[in-house]
Amino acid sequence: MYECRCPNDGKMLARLARPPLSELRYVHLCECGQRVEGKVRVEALTKRIVGQADCPCGRSRTKVLGYLVAVKCRRCGATIQF
Repeated sequence: MYECRCPNDGKMLARLARPPLSELRYVHLCECGQRVEGKVRVEALTKRIVGQADCPCGRSRTKVLGYLVAVKCRRCGATIQF
């Protein structure tokens, strides 16, 4: 479990099962046998976290890794995207 904390006072706001955006990685085993490390990005309209791996052989793979969560602190009003 990962904790989401307020940046101002350090108070715990939520516990989530997936790691924060900064720690997300996407590694894909291509059909040609190579391990390809992909890029992790956030789609703004759907708020999905997507991993995309482009292999040197020409194949491309896209996978939804999760969804963006926004948590707002009740005290200070800061919004944290997790």
